[in-house]
Amino acid sequence: MTPLTHHQPFPPKELTILQALDKKMTLSKADKINYQNLYKGYIGEQIFFKLLEKEQTSECIRLFDLSLKNNNDEFQIDSLLIFQNKMYLCDIKYFEGNFYIQGNDWYVEGSNKEISNPVSQLKRCNRLFRELLQKLGYHFQIEAYVIFINPEFTLYQAPMDQPIIFPTQLKRFINRLNQETGSLNSRHIKLAKHLINLHTPNFSQERLPDYNYNLLTNGITCAQCTDFLPPTRAQSFKCNTCGHVESTESAIMRNIKEFNLLFPDKKITTSIIYEWCDAIVSKKRIRRVLFKNLKHAGNARYSHYIF
Repeated sequence: MTPLTHHQPFPPKELTILQALDKKMTLSKADKINYQNLYKGYIGEQIFFKLLEKEQTSECIRLFDLSLKNNNDEFQIDSLLIFQNKMYLCDIKYFEGNFYIQGNDWYVEGSNKEISNPVSQLKRCNRLFRELLQKLGYHFQIEAYVIFINPEFTLYQAPMDQPIIFPTQLKRFINRLNQETGSLNSRHIKLAKHLINLHTPNFSQERLPDYNYNLLTNGITCAQCTDFLPPTRAQSFKCNTCGHVESTESAIMRNIKEFNLLFPDKKITTSIIYEWCDAIVSKKRIRRVLFKNLKHAGNARYSHYIF
């Protein structure tokens, strides 16, 4: 048997915005750390997803990156695996280096810097999810684990009764999943769809820097090394830094999507995208790309484009 669905993790909106801003402005130290942590978290989820795709065979529904609410309490589920009578709630961590536990507190070895206790976070998430399921009228056995996916992670003084899967235990954990038996039915699919519909992608705890259009550097950046591309009249861009080649249409579309991500309330017009590209391609070419890939709306001075 194979898994019933193939949902996969996507980068959180907060990460994609920080990724775009990092190319166009200088992020503060705190924003840079937040960006790096979000990126590592996303890498960890991708590794776990690929591991499940390769090794996990029993019938289940896989859901990733659910942002949910129970009353006014927000919580995030990295990975939820739904079997016939049981669910596995997985919090994926891509921690690297040496850590240790003292009492109920977690620390980074060397600096002795205290970090948030991942097990406490998992317990809160598990409790809120159980309460939400009960309100929805579903009753499942739930097993919740913090999964450390990075092989360069070590934790000292960890009690044996903690709901933790270490990198060396991943293979055995997947084997456990493969021993789950039973078929899924319309009830399981209905639940999965219900949870997806309850997903709220814009979390209140998103931490984004203040930015505006005038603060950012205009231009099109290389898809490979993120340096700014030189002007071109050809059908493709070639990066002067890394040599990466990309079609002009593809590069312009990336820049349009970036603009829309950062400024969702601004209208997409030929003139503003021309300025956003720093005039390194002609207005005629930008208009052609917009007309081909987006929907034209309005007339004359009110003319603009929408996705």
